[in-house]
Amino acid sequence: MESFSEWFWDEKFWLTPGIKWEDLRSKTPGVYYGQFSDIGLPSILMGLLMTVIRFACFRLIFIPFGKQFGIRVKRPRNAVPNPILEVEYKKSKFPKEPVIESLVKKTSLTEREIQRWFRVRRQQGSPGNMQKFCECCWNFLFYGSIFIYGVIVLWDEPWFWETKYCFIDWPYQHISDGLYWYYMLEMGYYWGLLFSLMFDYRRKDWMEMTLHHVITLLLMGFSWGINFSRIGCMIVITHDVADNWMASAKMAKYCKKQKLCEVLFGVFVILWLFTRCYVFPFKMLYAGMVEIHEYVDRFPVHDIFVGLLLFLQVLHLLWTYSILSIAFQKFTEGELKKDVRSDTEDDDDETNSDDNANESMKDFNTILPHVGNGDMGNSEGLLQRKS
Repeated sequence: MESFSEWFWDEKFWLTPGIKWEDLRSKTPGVYYGQFSDIGLPSILMGLLMTVIRFACFRLIFIPFGKQFGIRVKRPRNAVPNPILEVEYKKSKFPKEPVIESLVKKTSLTEREIQRWFRVRRQQGSPGNMQKFCECCWNFLFYGSIFIYGVIVLWDEPWFWETKYCFIDWPYQHISDGLYWYYMLEMGYYWGLLFSLMFDYRRKDWMEMTLHHVITLLLMGFSWGINFSRIGCMIVITHDVADNWMASAKMAKYCKKQKLCEVLFGVFVILWLFTRCYVFPFKMLYAGMVEIHEYVDRFPVHDIFVGLLLFLQVLHLLWTYSILSIAFQKFTEGELKKDVRSDTEDDDDETNSDDNANESMKDFNTILPHVGNGDMGNSEGLLQRKS
């Protein structure tokens, strides 16, 4: 075990030549350098605390607030157990007409009853509008607060304006209390998101979002442990800029404020393009891949960091394509196509009868990724007016 630990924490892998772990332990009073032990377990505990706070906010604040705008709490609705239909459901959630005709012969149900069973089965366990509204409120509260806090903490720092100061004098860079808590809150939030993925309804992008949150935590944790927290917090705050606007747009949609929703979505698209398609690749990635070598010698773990950042940029480009295709279709054709990543086709079972359930508002809860919150999902409902 000791040999594995020595191999894993090899200074030649984690640090540049000439720098040792001992150098990252400040001996000067009032000067602090990041330590793995100071961010690992504490951030997990912060994640658990945020999970409790999230639950309390849902119950005490967000649900009563949503009810004021007429959003209803979804009643649990489960499909009647039917072994024959369940076997077919595992093969395909959307059976074609020949399959339905075959099921009519195998069961005592009519074609309409079979279609209704599959619709209810697809919705079983899925979150209703109130649940998704509460998630948006939580994201809005966190991203709005953490972005303001981040700007306050970083505004007077020279590296907030010029990325070269993220690397000058590394690794001997003091970490202020404000920066420590900024990292702690951000990592705690992502731990909370990871915990929620284990218990919430599993959407189609569950694996992608799990990888997204794990990569974010690895980047933040490792950057903290080797005192690259300056560039780390710059990358995080770049991602936080647009997320709050998406959450507010979805809140407006659930409250049936369509015009406000479209305005907020427009602001989100502009900020997304600016931060994820310009600032991140041409400022943050450039600084982490090129500018760093003017001040810091090359070392192996740096290549891993760059690889993870490039992976995030690939996700950004994929999500950007989805967002732009949605916006472009809305403003050119006036309607939106079905998103192949949609999990559900009904949201408001409590306000629609079985006869008109297919015309209910489509699910759009998981439009946005965030190196922070993020799901990317069925986003056509965001700009589509309810018929």
